Amino acid sequence: MAYWQLVPFFPKFLREHQISKEYLGYIISVFALSFIISSLFTGKFLLKYINRVNGCFIGALFVIVNLLGLGSLSYMTSNSQIITFAFIFQMLGGIGNGINSPCTIAVLSSYKENRETYIGYFEVCAGIGGIIGPLLGSAIYFLGGFQAPFFVIGGGYFVVVVGFYLITKSRKVVHQQGEELDSD
Repeated sequence: MAYWQLVPFFPKFLREHQISKEYLGYIISVFALSFIISSLFTGKFLLKYINRVNGCFIGALFVIVNLLGLGSLSYMTSNSQIITFAFIFQMLGGIGNGINSPCTIAVLSSYKENRETYIGYFEVCAGIGGIIGPLLGSAIYFLGGFQAPFFVIGGGYFVVVVGFYLITKSRKVVHQQGEELDSD
């Protein structure tokens, strides 16, 4: 899950800003709480009103704001700003992931053949991300400090999301013109 991105770096960040570690649990937990509520809302209501793929893009935008926002915490001057905005950005990340997960599973479930295989691939990728993410984040942190992992990963995520958006948009235009889509 994407709340892992804050866990390795935030305790040290709080100490450096002389902020009580009591806030750590609340700030980390708000991500999970927002995720749970958002997932339930998305599965029950949102998918009835928006396209599944569009839901993935909406969720991704929340996550990008979460990542870039967490990176910006190091530029804030007061402890109350840091605490408030860390809470807000974590909440936005939880909402985004709570939209993303049901939408992604809904997209994968729409394939009648090999549905289970695609969902299995999705879970494997999530597991690999859980292994590679902290390693990559730690290396980026070592090279650029607290904000670097959030800006690098958030910027990379933005590029990927824009790329996927352009691909799905062009495929949709081709499909609407009556031409066959390749099945790959």
